[in-house]
Amino acid sequence: MYDHSDQGSGPALVGMSAHHTARTAAAIAACLNSLAEEADQAGLGAVASFIEAAAHLAEEEARAYRMDLKPFSRPNLVWSAPTPEST
Repeated sequence: MYDHSDQGSGPALVGMSAHHTARTAAAIAACLNSLAEEADQAGLGAVASFIEAAAHLAEEEARAYRMDLKPFSRPNLVWSAPTPEST
């Protein structure tokens, strides 16, 4: 596992870290859901239930990290012609 502790903790880095964590948790949840479906089809109901619970936990973690993210502010791209008084 990669150690992120030596990378500082500026606001941009914290945002990137939360975004990365949310995406990673969502990807893990998707993999676990797929694995649970395979286990269920193979007749391993108890195993599928356990994997589904882990997938649900990963989905909750992804949601929690997404809630912490702040949307990027977009610049105002509306242009208005100068008025005669301002020229």
